[in-house]
Amino acid sequence: MGFSSLQEFKLTLAGELKEKCNQYIINNHINRNESALTTGRKLIDIAIGTLEKTLNSMPDTLIEKCSAVIRQAKHLYFIGLGNSGFTALDSAYKFYRIGFQSSGFDNSHTMIITASLAQKGDVLVAISHAGYSPEIIQTIRLAKKNAVTVILITSNKEKQTKYLADFIITYEAKESLLETGSIVVKMAQFFVMDLLYTQVVKEMDEKAVTNKQKTTKAIQLLHN
Repeated sequence: MGFSSLQEFKLTLAGELKEKCNQYIINNHINRNESALTTGRKLIDIAIGTLEKTLNSMPDTLIEKCSAVIRQAKHLYFIGLGNSGFTALDSAYKFYRIGFQSSGFDNSHTMIITASLAQKGDVLVAISHAGYSPEIIQTIRLAKKNAVTVILITSNKEKQTKYLADFIITYEAKESLLETGSIVVKMAQFFVMDLLYTQVVKEMDEKAVTNKQKTTKAIQLLHN
């Protein structure tokens, strides 16, 4: 076959398979010739399967422990780059609406600056799909130097960022290089954040409701 050894064949085959896998800009279970309704059903099945796997792989009491830390936070910081940045900004707004001193950042400079000024009692929630963005790692390191509690949300169970965090929440969603920003990954991230937010609201009880009512009435003033 033209290879000098079995090992050379294996390496070449692995490289070609990886390259082929990375050619997808949509999920590789989708057929170009199928109807839109068939595609829709597949996407629903993929999404449901992703959320079920994420929930089933989650350790008992992990969300409760993260909720307890968040409820005691002096200031909440949410960070993420690219598509994870959207999740960070959305999450910061959700917690802000129920009374938390909450900020979201999707810019590497503001992340680093914020981490350098953060203090003990603050909580940093880092969202990173791949788990190895240098900007995220450096931000976490700076935050830890300032005794900040770090919660990491990622799909990667092996990269070094997980060992820097106090709590790691992983979700079960994969995408190819060209598939970056897939709705399944966004959905998994939002699911984890919504689960965390819901637990916090449950434990805050009436205080969360009261704060949300106050902020809702304040926004309504803009339309009067």
